[in-house]
Amino acid sequence: KSAEPAPKQDTNNIWQIDVLKAGEKRSINLIGDLNGKEGESKSLKVVIGRIENDQLIQYSQSEYLTLISPSPILLNLVLEGAEEDCKIDPGESLRYRIDFKNNTDVPLIELILKAHFEDSVFDLKGIQLGEIGFFDSRENTITWSGADVPALKLLEPNQSGNVSFSIKIRRPVPMRNYNDKNLKAEVSTEIGTKSVPDKFAVSELKISNGLSCKINSEVDLKTRVYYYEPSAGIVNSGPIPPKVDSLTNYTVHWQILNGSNDLENIKINSVLPQGINWSNVYVNKVSGSQIYYNERTKEIVWQIEKIPAGVASLLSLYELIFQISIRPSTNQIGTVPTLVNEAYLEAKDSFTGIFLKDYTNPVNTGLPDDPRISGGVVRE
Repeated sequence: KSAEPAPKQDTNNIWQIDVLKAGEKRSINLIGDLNGKEGESKSLKVVIGRIENDQLIQYSQSEYLTLISPSPILLNLVLEGAEEDCKIDPGESLRYRIDFKNNTDVPLIELILKAHFEDSVFDLKGIQLGEIGFFDSRENTITWSGADVPALKLLEPNQSGNVSFSIKIRRPVPMRNYNDKNLKAEVSTEIGTKSVPDKFAVSELKISNGLSCKINSEVDLKTRVYYYEPSAGIVNSGPIPPKVDSLTNYTVHWQILNGSNDLENIKINSVLPQGINWSNVYVNKVSGSQIYYNERTKEIVWQIEKIPAGVASLLSLYELIFQISIRPSTNQIGTVPTLVNEAYLEAKDSFTGIFLKDYTNPVNTGLPDDPRISGGVVRE
């Protein structure tokens, strides 16, 4: 944290002593923290020498070992139902539990317990405390004391206690710019008291802990079908509503929206219904992606190597437009034929490593997304 005198410029562990007279003694005072597990040894090694041809010629060295003593208060933050490498979804409701225990042989009194939310990914307006504790929206911090948790007023040796709260992740996860990606839900906790037993040579006992969970991206696939195509490049024709033995063209739009993480190895596929034909006319608005159509299986596949975070919010929508056609038969009179079946998307989240899936519903000749179409019943 600090040193007196300060280390050499642009370093944090090198001190330059220009002159050290015979018999002269100097001191370097360091203030910092040692982090480690209970019972673990931490080493501080100091070497003195001179630099010659960019090499240190050592005169002497000294090493001091520090043993990490047991924490006087055990503090643990748990996300209920989560695995150790926790990954959560946008909009997910989370229930946290904070466990604490007096790990000493003397009572502890007047403890204050706090939980702080580190980022804007939480829906802080919907936090639920169960009428225990107080949430300060200015500091994004919950505070509990002995006023509402008796164990914090007096915590006997080896006595334990806990508090809980619930909160949701915002949906969508906010992204102000492209740097707001690969986000985590981070909660830090702290417990302490200024009424310290005499056996501790400190003015305040304070223990902290925290939990960080990666937030999965949220991918959304949409299927929209038009007769009156809104974009340039493809023109549809034929009778509307569709007519028996007459060819009518439609355009299908596959649109992809992506959340806060990059995606990789994306595959979108669908199978055209019987009686619907692939026109081999399409506009692929994603450079480097590939389109495949299998005439025998009637399967359409769109493969994309990578989709960056923020597509359709900070970046342009990813879209494929392709044309299909229908020539209704007599047995379809009075029906509303399906033009395109369910479409399925699979992708890997590059940040969390999980596989994401989404799908869209079939679309028929009623064309719910084309405002100029009022019906799609096949006529003679």
